[in-house]
Amino acid sequence: MVRQHARTPSGSGPESDGTGEVLIVLHLERTSGAVGWTFCLPGPWPLSGRPQTLAGLLRLVHPADRGTALVAAGEAANGRAVEFSVRARTATATGAGDFADVAVTGGPHPEDPDRTYRLVGRIASPAGAPVGGLAEMAVESLDEMVLVTEASSLDGPDGPRIVFVNPAFERATGYGLAEVLGCTPRILQGPLTRRESLERIRGALERGEQVTEELLNYRKDGSTFYNEVTISPAGPRGGGPACFVAVQRDVTERRAWQRQLENLEERYRLVVHGTRDIIWDWHVGTETLWWSENANDVVGTRPGTIGDWLSLVHPGDRDRVGAGVEELRSGGAEIVSDDYRLRRADGVYIDVEDRAVAIRDRTGAVVRLVGTMKDVTEIRRLDRQLRRKQRLEAIGELTGGVAHDFNNLLTIVLGNADALELQLGAAPGGDRARTIIAAAERGAELTSRMLAFARAEELRPVPTDVAALIDEFRPILEGGLGQRISLVVESLPSLRPALVDPGKLEIALLNIVINSRDAMPEGGQVTIRLGDDGKALARQLDDERSELRDFIAIRIADDGAGMSREVAERAFDPFFSTKGGRGTGLGLSMVYGFAKQSGGHVQIESEPGAGTIVHLFLPASSGAAPRRGPVDGARFEGRDRHVLLVEDDPDVRANAEELLLSFGLGVTSAGSGAEALTASRDAGHIDLLFTDIVLPDIDGRALAERLVAERPGLKVLFATGYAAEEGAAPQPQRPEQRILRKPYRRSDLARQLLDLLDGDGK
Repeated sequence: MVRQHARTPSGSGPESDGTGEVLIVLHLERTSGAVGWTFCLPGPWPLSGRPQTLAGLLRLVHPADRGTALVAAGEAANGRAVEFSVRARTATATGAGDFADVAVTGGPHPEDPDRTYRLVGRIASPAGAPVGGLAEMAVESLDEMVLVTEASSLDGPDGPRIVFVNPAFERATGYGLAEVLGCTPRILQGPLTRRESLERIRGALERGEQVTEELLNYRKDGSTFYNEVTISPAGPRGGGPACFVAVQRDVTERRAWQRQLENLEERYRLVVHGTRDIIWDWHVGTETLWWSENANDVVGTRPGTIGDWLSLVHPGDRDRVGAGVEELRSGGAEIVSDDYRLRRADGVYIDVEDRAVAIRDRTGAVVRLVGTMKDVTEIRRLDRQLRRKQRLEAIGELTGGVAHDFNNLLTIVLGNADALELQLGAAPGGDRARTIIAAAERGAELTSRMLAFARAEELRPVPTDVAALIDEFRPILEGGLGQRISLVVESLPSLRPALVDPGKLEIALLNIVINSRDAMPEGGQVTIRLGDDGKALARQLDDERSELRDFIAIRIADDGAGMSREVAERAFDPFFSTKGGRGTGLGLSMVYGFAKQSGGHVQIESEPGAGTIVHLFLPASSGAAPRRGPVDGARFEGRDRHVLLVEDDPDVRANAEELLLSFGLGVTSAGSGAEALTASRDAGHIDLLFTDIVLPDIDGRALAERLVAERPGLKVLFATGYAAEEGAAPQPQRPEQRILRKPYRRSDLARQLLDLLDGDGK
C-alpha cells in the first residue's frame, strides 16, 4: 500500500513556465514510496478543496476521465513518459465547483530521474469558469448510485477497475471510495447474482452499447439488495470508450411491491377461474369499460363502452337495466343488483346476474362503477324445470284424486245403466239406458286422460316395434290430420323396440298429431322421425334423465304457427289449451303422463312462426314380444260361489253387490277392513275377496294378506281407480290375484271373476 500525504506549496517561489497558465506540479517519490505534490500558482488555488489523500485528489477528476488518469498513473509508476488530458473540478465562490480542462504531461524528474517522477498539469481555462460543474454537483448529490470503471478488458481478473463511486453508492453498499478504488464491480456480486444478466451486460459492453439489467447485489455486510443498473460506455467523440459509467437504483422495495402485486394478480386469476364470475370496471369519466379475460369465454366479447354493453342487453330488459346504472352513477344508490338477458357473440341470449357498487373520490363524486357478472342460465333453467315439475306433480295429485272420486260415480252409473239395459233390452226405455252408458263411457275416457297425466292409469308395457305400430296406425293419423296436411314418416331400418303400452302410445301420437293439425289451419306437413339416438338427443336437450337409460326418440315436427316459450312451458298443464280456449287441454297432459309413467320423457321445442317439435323419449327394449290380444269376453255363470265384498263407498258397494248377485254369486258386504275381518270369522265358505285398495282403516293389500293367511287358497280381486293404489297392490303375475280398474263395466267384472274362479287363477 503506497503511503500518501500532501505537501503544501513551499520553497523559493512558485514554479511556472512563464506562460501565465495555472500549473499544478505533482512529484511522485518512487524510492521512498511516499507521494506528495508541489503547487506552482500564479494566483489562488484553482481546484475545489485541498485533498489530503490520493483518493481525494482523484475525486477532483471528472468521473469520465478517471480511467484515463489511472491508466496514465500506471504508466508513470513504470517510469514511462505520459501525456493526457482530464477535466478537474475548479473552485467557485460557493465552493461547489465547475470543471476545467487540464493538460497533463509527465516523465522522470530531470534533477532526480531515478527517484522522482514529475507530472505537470496546465489548466487551460481561467479559474472559476463554469465548465461542467453543475453535472459534477448532480453526480455527487444523486440518490442513485454512480460507479465508474476504466474501460479495460472485461475478461481479466483485475478489470475493469473502479475509479469512482458517488456518496449514494457508499451509503447503499457500505463500501467507502478508498475501499473500492482499483477493485472490480465483482465485489458486489454473490452466489444469487444471475449469471445470465451478467452475460448480457458483458455482451452489450463488448459491442459498445448501453445496457440495462436488474441484478441481485451484496452489501459490505453480506445483505442483499436488488438494483436496476444502466451501464454506458463513455469517451471522446470518435474514439473508443475511456470508461464505463454505471447508474444504479435500489429497487428492492419496488421488487417487494411488484411481488406482492403479482401475488394479488395470481390470486385474482385463481378467483376468477374458480368462480367463472366476470369482473368489470367502468371509468365514469372516460366512459370506458374493462372486463376480466373470462368475459370472452362466457359472452364471447368484451364491450369497450357502456353503450356497447347496453346494446347487448335484451330490449325487454334494457330500459330497466339502464335506469339502474344511471341511479348508481348519479349517486342515488350505492349498490345495484339485477337479473337480465345478455346477447352473446353468437346471438344467443343468456341469463346473467349482475351486481355493481359505486366508487367515489374524496369529494364524494362517483368516479367508477365496479361489479361482478355471473352466467346463471343453467341455474335459471334448472329452477324453471324444478318449479314446473313441482307444479305438474301438484296438479297431478289433485287430478288423480278428482279422477278417482269421479270413477266411483261412473262405476255406479255404468253398473245401473248396464242392469237397466239388460232388463229393458229392445223394450221402450232401452235406448235411454244405452245413451246413459255412452255418456258414462265418454266420462270414463275423460278421467282416463286425467289419470294418464297423473301417471295413475294402468299401463301394460311390452316390447313394441314402433315403426310397425305407426305403419298400422297411419290411416287413423292421416284421418285426424285431414286432407290439407301431409304426413311423412322416417325411420331407421334396424330400430330397436320400445318398452311401452302400444295402445297408449297410439293415443299419445294421435293427440300430438291433432295438436299439429290445429296449428296449421291453412295446411302443411307433419314429419314423424324415429331414431335410436334418444340418449344423445336427450342430453343435447338438457334432459335430467339423459344419463339414466337408453331411449328411442320419436320426433314429431310441424310447420305450424309455433308458440312462445311461456306457452310451451305450460303446454303439459291439465286444462291448459294451446288453442286459444278450444279443446279440453288434456291431450298433451295425457302425453306427458304417459311418457313419465313409461319411464321416458317428453319435451317441446317451439318458437312463434317457426313451428313445433315434440320430442318423445321412450325406454328401449333389448327383446321383442308379440302384442297381447283382447281379453276373453265370455260371461260368468255362478256355481255356488261366495264373495266377500269390501268397499267404503256405500253407492259403489251397492252397485257391486247387485252385479255379483246377478252373476249368481253369494255376497257378504263390508264397509271397512275391520268389518271384513269380522265378517270373515262369522262366514263359512269364502271363494273370493273383492276389495277396494283404499279403505278408511286398513288398505286392501294388508287386508288381503291377513285373510289369505287365515284362508289359504283365497282368490283376491282388487278394485282401483288410482295409480298410487296400484303401486301398493300385489303384482298381477300372481295367479290368485287380479286388479280391476274403475270405472268397470259388467262384462269387465265378469271376465275377471271367470278368470279367477274358473280359469288359471285356481
